[in-house]
Amino acid sequence: MDINKYLLPEIGVDVLRYDSVQSTMDIAWEHFDSGKGHGLVVLAKEQTQGRGRFARRWHTGYNETMSMSVILQPPLEQLPLIPIAANLAIADTINSITGLSCVYKWPNDVLVTNRKISGVLLESRVTPEGLCSAVLGIGANVNIQIAQHPDLIGIATSVSELLRHQTNIDIFETNVIKNLQKRYTESASNPIATLAQWSSKLATLGQAINVRLTSGTITGTAERVDNRGRLLLRLPSGAIKLLEEGEVTLST
Repeated sequence: MDINKYLLPEIGVDVLRYDSVQSTMDIAWEHFDSGKGHGLVVLAKEQTQGRGRFARRWHTGYNETMSMSVILQPPLEQLPLIPIAANLAIADTINSITGLSCVYKWPNDVLVTNRKISGVLLESRVTPEGLCSAVLGIGANVNIQIAQHPDLIGIATSVSELLRHQTNIDIFETNVIKNLQKRYTESASNPIATLAQWSSKLATLGQAINVRLTSGTITGTAERVDNRGRLLLRLPSGAIKLLEEGEVTLST
């Protein structure tokens, strides 16, 4: 990929901070529609209608999580690598703060000590001419107290839980922005290396899993990912199904 063709402002040159919003994703798209472009970062201390995959909505408590959305205008061929770059950027940040290594759960979760600490959502628009615009959403558990959320116990963790003390969320956000710029650039200049670094720590591979799709749930063994990060699932029949997205749980 010739990245010289796509010289754009760095991520985080323009940062908008809010106290409480319904969704940073919605605000980012609103700013895009008003003329803002690549690199704009929207941050909020609290989201009241944050969203994730399968149109899930959730409320994030004040200063508990990092709620970030970023406007990106990548070449179309880079689009599948953006959530992967975001996973790597989160892992870089968590490692630098806690000293702990992360692994990944396909398609876009970051895990520490086998529990979820971050997730990524990517929404995109492509013109008939192939011009691509996207909003990348990143949520990370920074200061949330997992013990106060019974539905998260044993499933999720947070930076403050790992460190046993509260973390400065502004510093965490600044590090994520810096690492995201680095990983985004790498995903354009060396996509093979980006994919390899992510897939080498993809805990899903080799596991018997259930994958929830919009059309239902299928079961199989996660064999590998292709050069776009899509999962190759071997079905009980022996056939291979190529998956773009889905929600994975271990098969019991």
